[in-house]
Amino acid sequence: MEITYSADSVDLDKTAYDAQAERPDRPIRLRIQPTFLRVNPGETVGNHRSWPGVSWTLECRTAEEAISVRTALEAFFAAIAQHGSAAVEKALTASVPVR
Repeated sequence: MEITYSADSVDLDKTAYDAQAERPDRPIRLRIQPTFLRVNPGETVGNHRSWPGVSWTLECRTAEEAISVRTALEAFFAAIAQHGSAAVEKALTASVPVR
């Protein structure tokens, strides 16, 4: 599995602090939704389309907590790249009770 992290912003954390400043008395809502690159038949260029029904919304108390989520996601994807998704899932769910 190949994973590319596109952190090309000069100030990665500015958006989190901006979100906190815009609503100082409310949680920062961070939405994570995977997308797939899709190419229509007969075309050579595609577009990313969201994965219907798959998204996570996290309510972070502070910009620092939101930034910590980004850092944790970096580590999560690095672990997947190194060990594979099945091994990471197994490691993360080993002590989680079965539903």
